[in-house]
Amino acid sequence: VYNKFMKTFSETLQELLDERQLSVKDLQEYLQYADPSPIYFWLRDQKGLKLDTAVKLADYFGCSLDYLMGKREFEEKNAQFKPCPPFGEQLKRVLKEKGVSQYKLAKETEFKGGHFYKWFHQGSIPQMDTVSRLADYLEVSLDYLVGRE
Repeated sequence: VYNKFMKTFSETLQELLDERQLSVKDLQEYLQYADPSPIYFWLRDQKGLKLDTAVKLADYFGCSLDYLMGKREFEEKNAQFKPCPPFGEQLKRVLKEKGVSQYKLAKETEFKGGHFYKWFHQGSIPQMDTVSRLADYLEVSLDYLVGRE
């Protein structure tokens, strides 16, 4: 699942760069990376990315996280996205809204107490494959789960 997820992301990222006639250097400058290596790793489907970086990329390209990560086939034109609240806070809101306790989530998925502690109390930022699995479980879009829509 992870490899398919990242392969779709790498393909979408390359398409977005090509469509907008942007280079890896352009993206490197926007992300303020000293080294372009992480971008090349993404394009070669060799490295995951964290939620905060995915949001920066989606903002840069003006697209949804769902489109960027290959969960939606078409790009939404003129979509407006809100700044994301801290992940732990937003996840608590969505869990409450869906009537899912941390216990139920832990029991029915691979996410255990350590994950919740890191997200809710330490402000840890998850990898996008983790966010995707949570969105699938909760039956919400990535953008909804992270508070962008």
